[in-house]
Amino acid sequence: MHEPVRILLTGATGFVGAHILQALVRQRMTVRVALRHAVSAAQWPAGVELVVVGDLGPDTVWDEALRGVDVVLHVAGVAAAGDDDALQRVNVLGSVQLASSAAVHGVKRLVFMSSLKVNGEATQSGQVLDAQSPMHPHDAYAKSKFDAEQALCALAQTTGMSLVVVRPPMVYGPRVKGNFLALLKLVQKGMPLPLASVNNQRSLIAVQNLADFSVRACVHPQAQGVYLVADGEPISTPDLFRAIARSMGKPARLWPFPVSWMKALGVGVGLGGAVSKLTDDLVMDHRQVAQALDWKPPLTTSQGVDAAVAWYLEVMC
Repeated sequence: MHEPVRILLTGATGFVGAHILQALVRQRMTVRVALRHAVSAAQWPAGVELVVVGDLGPDTVWDEALRGVDVVLHVAGVAAAGDDDALQRVNVLGSVQLASSAAVHGVKRLVFMSSLKVNGEATQSGQVLDAQSPMHPHDAYAKSKFDAEQALCALAQTTGMSLVVVRPPMVYGPRVKGNFLALLKLVQKGMPLPLASVNNQRSLIAVQNLADFSVRACVHPQAQGVYLVADGEPISTPDLFRAIARSMGKPARLWPFPVSWMKALGVGVGLGGAVSKLTDDLVMDHRQVAQALDWKPPLTTSQGVDAAVAWYLEVMC
């Protein structure tokens, strides 16, 4: 693959995709962005080409978007809990339609943004997930990503197009939503939390690190297969709260409470899954990526937390 690499990016208006676009522009990549609706070009970085493809699904027409493209970086998708039809239509059938069209247009590589949830929600003590670990998708979203991976792998084998699958754990950083935003709000409010007894380890990735790796996955000549990417060493939930509190200049108000009781109470009030994410391990081997693609996360977890907190205090408070 020779420079310049011409990249089609989907999902550029989302949390992860917006950061990936910034990383591509910083590295002076030739980028075309696929959009659902027409928007003003003034809000986009100079030099980025825009093309409207409409909703993602099995009938999306990609011809204009794919013309002259070397690499497709497919980040767009849905995480609509309870809407299995949308998950299947967008995440699975939409991804297959894009990949099939890309192969027809001679695209050399497809980079697919999946999720560590494909491997499951937790690891046992001492267990570390890697690219060869079994896949255990538990919910409909994870199953849709699993199904998409399987279909794309089969398509790549029959067409000869290179496939890169990226499986990140929980992603945090500026513009974050969901669980990590909830953590920021809890610490900012100074709410005492019963987490001092938790002794777990969880892999995370700053969105800036994920964006940096995504660029590497597009251009590295040896990039192919499945990659589990994270900041580096995992962090415990109490230490994550302490890092957020330190960055906010606030005390970390954590008090001890038996983890087994916490889990039982969580199940009793219908929050068993949320409690498990705070107390269970979920550890992946970040060294495989470093060895395979000579990649090192540009930010430490501490630096990633600082960036997330700075954004939260400036924009959300």
